[in-house]
Formats: sequence, structure tokens, C-alpha cells
Amino acid sequence: MCYTELTCVTYPDVKPSNSGNHMQGARKTTRHTSAGLPPAALDREWGVCDDFLLMLAAVRGASVLHLACGTGALSVALAKKGAKVVAVDRNPFKLQRAISNSRAVTWIGADMRTVDLPRKFDFIILGGLAFHHLTTDTDQVLLLQTIAHHLKPSGRFSFGIQSESAKPWERWGRQDAPQQLATVSGNRVSCWPEITQMPEDGRLHFDAHYDHGDSYHVVSETRRYVSKEHLADLAKATGLRIDNWHGDWSGEGACNATPHLMLSGSRRCDA
Repeated sequence: MCYTELTCVTYPDVKPSNSGNHMQGARKTTRHTSAGLPPAALDREWGVCDDFLLMLAAVRGASVLHLACGTGALSVALAKKGAKVVAVDRNPFKLQRAISNSRAVTWIGADMRTVDLPRKFDFIILGGLAFHHLTTDTDQVLLLQTIAHHLKPSGRFSFGIQSESAKPWERWGRQDAPQQLATVSGNRVSCWPEITQMPEDGRLHFDAHYDHGDSYHVVSETRRYVSKEHLADLAKATGLRIDNWHGDWSGEGACNATPHLMLSGSRRCDA
């Protein structure tokens, strides 16, 4: 099986690569790659995308698959509305926090691209802006195949993306004015990106800096931004269809220049 159902965290210790270690003043600086897990996972704050997905999938008795659930705030909110939620994330630090928050959700430790569960769902949602972490067509197709495989014939799926034209990275903070975020353990961390390559074919390459006060980490990362047409083509190829586009999370119409897009869709009748 390609997953582990969790009632407590059973992952082995995750030890990120220590390549590129050096000392910055009296602090140890560690460089990681995006393939590894950073030592302190971030706890994403509730956003308007969560409001949208909660409104969509909060149906009493409905089955919901929440991919890239993170620390599970949305999963728990859906369960409190009476939904039967299965939540999936590959990050053990985030799942440990999620499990401590609620036992009303079935937590699964797995990669959203390859998880294979023996059931179908009424709703499938993708947490936050996780789609941008999928930087190849192959990874994006694998996710959409996961959705198609687990979606009931009458089911609905939904997730959000951002537009490259809106340059969202310009709002991620700077070294002299970093973002102040929280880790899953409740500590504060200062974060900012150092852009190493501007978008090419929609791919943004950057070094993410995390200053914890007593330690300092740099993670080389990539995000990919895609058009509505690209997503519609991949959805069609995987047996899905996109029924609605919502601009700026609000339910209004959307175009490629809209800063935020929410899409909702279903299985193709001929799939």
C-alpha cells in the first residue's frame, strides 16, 4: 500500500541533508533541497481559500478527501460540520500537529501524487496553494490522476492557484522586512525569498531563508505557475473537467491575469 493510516505519528526520524552547512556568526546555517523536509515545518494560517473550500465541501455526511492537508485546520473544520474527512500529507511534522488537534479525521501519511485508497469520495480538495509545488507536467498529471481515481461519478473537486502575472513572490517578504510565520511547534520564524531565476516556462527558482534566531536554514525551492488552458488540457487528459473558474477566491469570473483563481470540477461523462 502507498500510505500509512495514522492515529499517532509512526514516521522514522527525518534527517534533512546537511550539505552546504556553514557557520553564520555563532549560528549553524544549513542548506537543504526542496526534495527534503526542512527541520521546522511551517504552520500555514487560515486563508480565504480555506473559506471557499469549507463552503464547498461542508456537507453533513459527505465524504471528503483533503490532499496536502498540512496541520489540518480545514480538515478539522469540515469534520465539525459533519463531513467524513480523510486527510493526506507527506510531512510528518505537520501530521503530528494535526493528530494532536483532532481524532475525528482519518490522517494518512502519503504523497498526494501516489496515494491509493480503497474508496471513492464526494469531494476532493487540495490544501492551500500546493499545486504550485508540482513543477513538472508529470507531477501535475499524477495529482489529477489521484483525484480522478478517488472521485465518485457525481463527485466534485476544487483547489486554488495564483497567477504568474500577479508576481506573488513580491509579497513573500525581504531580508530587511521578512515575513513573520509560525512553525508547527509554535515558534516564530522570519522568512524571505532570494530569487535565483525569474519565471521561465512558469517556473520560479529561489532560495527560501528561514531565520529561527538560534539557527538559520536555506532551502532551494521551485514554484510553477500555469495558465487556465494548461490546467484544462491536463484535466481533460486525466478524465476530469473544470466546470467553474472563480476569481480571487470570491466566486466571480476569472481570467489568467486574475491574481488568485479557484477552480471546481468533476469527472468527465465519457471518462
